[in-house]
Amino acid sequence: MELNSASISAIEDLQRQINDLYTRTFSEYGGGLNLSYPHVPRIPCDYMADRVIIVGQETNTWYNQTEDDLKNIFLSDVNCIEAEGLHQRYDHFIKNHASRYGGKFWQFTRKLYKEDILRLNGGSSSWISHVWINLFAVESCTNKSDTEGRPTKNRELAQAIYELQQDLLAKQIEILHPSIVLFLTGPNNDCILQKSAFVNCEVDFIAVDESKCLNSRMLAEIRIRSSVENAESLPTYIRSYHPTYFMGRINGNKTVRRKLVEKGIECKPSQMYTDKLLEFIKQRISPNTAPTAIKLSI
Repeated sequence: MELNSASISAIEDLQRQINDLYTRTFSEYGGGLNLSYPHVPRIPCDYMADRVIIVGQETNTWYNQTEDDLKNIFLSDVNCIEAEGLHQRYDHFIKNHASRYGGKFWQFTRKLYKEDILRLNGGSSSWISHVWINLFAVESCTNKSDTEGRPTKNRELAQAIYELQQDLLAKQIEILHPSIVLFLTGPNNDCILQKSAFVNCEVDFIAVDESKCLNSRMLAEIRIRSSVENAESLPTYIRSYHPTYFMGRINGNKTVRRKLVEKGIECKPSQMYTDKLLEFIKQRISPNTAPTAIKLSI
């Protein structure tokens, strides 16, 4: 995809707004929670083609260097977000690890590109064209098995982090004006999600599976109730289970398995769920142009 100077300038402006937002959001943090450097997202050069945001839960370690990276590194020099937060963390992970990372989150993300639902980005620092954000922008993990430092497991920590970042997610969505926001955050985080992404809005979770094997807690489109006048300009909001569950553990869900048998659907729950989610995203995405044909090992 050829980018003209105006397109490049627009992406750079979005990135500046995001960087400034993170600076403002965490500027009052005084330390004490041993928090990571914020997970500041990069806006890829091809973002405007499909305008998709994918929201994960948490990073579960993000290049921690000190006892409190948010205070000791991020707040010590907020002018270094481009070098420290983006180049050394976000860009480094996407370029060097995301295309082969073993977790289900990235297995599913790669599937979106393998099946030509999202287009591959030809940029030098990123093969993705969507923006990756996390529900919790910081955490305090010291290693992958540290559940006390993971806000999805430690609800006291989750509340403390929410109070720090408040409507950070909603403001990012407002800045980026996406067409689709996919929350791979799971139903157990719906309370935080609603407060973070839908500030002062009442929302409904609507089941999207016509076979009724998956209810709205399992897979849903989120609709803002008071959006009749501007419904066409709003993104499509989708909330699913985290891929760790729907691409594997859901196979042990007896209720879903029973419903599949009753409906005569001969496949594993994980396959059915993944197919339903992919198809729903495909239906909602804007078919501006065909996906860019770039060969990558994803």
